[in-house]
Amino acid sequence: VVLESGEAFFDVAHDPARPFYVLTSLGRVRVVGTRFAVYRRPHSLEVSTEQGLVRVSSAGLPESAATLAVRPGESAVIEAPDLPPRLQPADLKRIENWRHQRLEFDTVPLAELLEEFSRYTHVPLRAANEEIGALRVSGVFHIGDVAALSTALQATFGLTIRSSGNYELVADLGGRRHDVSDESRH
Repeated sequence: VVLESGEAFFDVAHDPARPFYVLTSLGRVRVVGTRFAVYRRPHSLEVSTEQGLVRVSSAGLPESAATLAVRPGESAVIEAPDLPPRLQPADLKRIENWRHQRLEFDTVPLAELLEEFSRYTHVPLRAANEEIGALRVSGVFHIGDVAALSTALQATFGLTIRSSGNYELVADLGGRRHDVSDESRH
């Protein structure tokens, strides 16, 4: 399987004679039976193992020199094809939520929430400015439910989501109204 972007979850039957591969521009994943997720972000690759063992290697390095064994509860992260993968704890709760069409955020900057939320909308969501993007947000949302997100942002921060060209911008409704006309071109 070639994964150019986005996220995929695999449940691969154990068969050492027929290994399963996932290829990206940053790295390779080899399994012979496991449950795992592959998340290809714009500037990184994350492979998280739920069950079994996954071998992850960087695309720009010889497989023998840069292969990392990833066990249940662990993630391998590759940030460039010529860097070896690094090991970190897997966020299995995030993956489980994603598999059940939920996004959960715990005190993350609003800009980060909007970027993740935009993966599931037709029109990207952006903060109108850095001040709004820096607001810390927590919540659980159904994937793609812009109406619920809008209601939560209105109730919590007095923000609204409105159209502005090719983007839906989160803008301030309160006494500090922001002119977003120039920001929509970024």
